[in-house]
Amino acid sequence: LDQREEAARLLELAAAHPLTPRLRVTAALNDVARLDGVAGNATDALAIEVADAWLWRHGKLDRAGELADRLLAGELPAAWRAHVHELALLAHTAAGHWPRVIELSISALSPESPPDEVAAAAALVLDRGTDAAGALDLCWAKLAHFPGRDKNALGWLRCFDIALDAAAQLAGARPNAGSDAGPSDALAERRVDLLDKRAELLAELT
Repeated sequence: LDQREEAARLLELAAAHPLTPRLRVTAALNDVARLDGVAGNATDALAIEVADAWLWRHGKLDRAGELADRLLAGELPAAWRAHVHELALLAHTAAGHWPRVIELSISALSPESPPDEVAAAAALVLDRGTDAAGALDLCWAKLAHFPGRDKNALGWLRCFDIALDAAAQLAGARPNAGSDAGPSDALAERRVDLLDKRAELLAELT
């Protein structure tokens, strides 16, 4: 009946009831002050509800990101972890917390990650982290397993392009002679290898 004050009073009398924590969160979803009061004690599924409310109902990006980070630092079922990870990415991206966005993106990668996901993470490292070497290393590690054209052809192409962008930035930042000649030569060889394999992939695309 939308009598939130009366509901809160009755919930105080029913503190030991197993549904009380959820009802407290439900009563607080539209009230910033009340939500702030229940957020500190919310755990697991209820904390996810609170983080969602901070992000979607109230636009409190920092609070949503902090709560999502707290949840990710603990134990979560796999399905919940995927949701909270996505929630943290959204909150931190909207808030412009790029170091945390990069950290979350890289932590989600595995040897089985498709090339487009690796390329997306590497693009963040390159564009938002201004770390060309890190971006190149991410792509290079994935491209070491490039199988030729497959169902992920466009993802592989994107991975090649990000790697080449990163290598070009590195080449522009290094001298062509002197004590760095060795690393520069190795980088040039890597760029040639990337260009060759990219050309092979393009030749197989219709």
